[in-house]
Amino acid sequence: MAKPNPIDRLSRFLGDQICYVFLITVAITAYEVVMRYVFNAATIWVTQTAIFLSALGFIFGGAYAMEQGRHIEITSIYDAVTPPVRRVFDLIRCGVAVVYLGFLLYATVHQAIPALSRMETSGQAWDVPIPAFQKAALALGVAAMLAQALRQLVGRLAGSPRPSGESS
Repeated sequence: MAKPNPIDRLSRFLGDQICYVFLITVAITAYEVVMRYVFNAATIWVTQTAIFLSALGFIFGGAYAMEQGRHIEITSIYDAVTPPVRRVFDLIRCGVAVVYLGFLLYATVHQAIPALSRMETSGQAWDVPIPAFQKAALALGVAAMLAQALRQLVGRLAGSPRPSGESS
């Protein structure tokens, strides 16, 4: 089996590490439930933190899903066609993903820069700059997905097969 390239390694690393934020989210949500219903002492920070951590998981999980070939696909159609048609489908899928993610990256960067420069806050009770960091994380996550999509498009154009985790 060929050694994964740096983009695949980064996507796998992100997926392997970011999964822990969901565990942390469950733990702090359980803490909130205990504080609220056992001690009648609700917190002001858990909800925003849990939403932020969950968003990070989904944002950075996208590149991992793409690398593993676990992104959305209509397999009933894909599996019913010949390998040359599958290759065309792969090229179309990768090309559309690159275009979409390119535009999305442009939009997220243009939202993240001003949010970070003024340290945009939520305006809620726990008025911390989570939105600024979330917008920056979204831009980084989209950049990781775009890099993965470009790597897959170049691979498909070169005739390489789909990764072993992808449907065949």
